Amino acid sequence: DNARAGMALLLAPPGAFRTDLSQDLEDEWFKLYLAWNANFIWPSHYMEDMMCFTMLIMPTISLGGPSKFSYHRAHTLFWVVRSTQLSRLRESRARALVSSYE
Repeated sequence: DNARAGMALLLAPPGAFRTDLSQDLEDEWFKLYLAWNANFIWPSHYMEDMMCFTMLIMPTISLGGPSKFSYHRAHTLFWVVRSTQLSRLRESRARALVSSYE
């Protein structure tokens, strides 16, 4: 089922972007993408910082309109990556500090 949804998304690519960063995106494509992508997010609960759930909890992505979906998704993914980097850096420094006292 997940592969079928992925193929449907590939075969019906989203529309063109406009100068205001909005996109001509069909509502059906938008809803299918959110459902399909959730299959990759839910199993990722092993991360301590839980940044894997960002797409689902960000109202601008999951509850916003289809026309700004790609912009909000890209913007949020940037901050997910950056937050994960900073979280892991903080954790590695804390582990190094603890191990220096052992």
